[in-house]
Amino acid sequence: MSRTNLLIICAAGALASTADAGIDNVLIEIDITDPTSVSIQSTGENAGADVSIPLVTGVTLSNLFVPGFNLGSGFGLSGDLTPAGSSFAYFAVTDGGESDLRLFVPDETKISDFQLFSKSTPAFSGASMANLSSAVFAPVGSTGEIFANFQASGAVIGRYRIVPAPAGAMALAAFGLVAARRCRSSHQ
Repeated sequence: MSRTNLLIICAAGALASTADAGIDNVLIEIDITDPTSVSIQSTGENAGADVSIPLVTGVTLSNLFVPGFNLGSGFGLSGDLTPAGSSFAYFAVTDGGESDLRLFVPDETKISDFQLFSKSTPAFSGASMANLSSAVFAPVGSTGEIFANFQASGAVIGRYRIVPAPAGAMALAAFGLVAARRCRSSHQ
């Protein structure tokens, strides 16, 4: 086996082991491929903390946007992304503070409904979509903390990750194969 192939195999193994190490606590994946239809989807992973808070409080995704960007308020969310312990899906997103996104149910009639995050049950279920075309997101691959609170403070229940659409990931893989073939053919 050539030294180049051995280096490529070692680098790929290192990247794979690094990626696997952080996956366990990723509770939400956010696909920003189409900013007019951003997908916010549960991974089905358990929360990293036991927390019980009112549904109207929601959760905050810290540093989803580039530093200094504020989304503002009044954005609708459609779908069924639901926190553990509740039968009601989040249906609003707003600025959760500088660079943060808040998911919540702004219905005071739900004040007695709770989000019951637990280390032994999935933190969220389902997926929702939002038009966030005005947003300036952190780069694909970025991760951040999910706070069980209306701002980025309090209990951290897990992490989110910004991902490309499967088509985008396939394009990156195809590009990598083409680059590897070119590199291999130029060394023969």
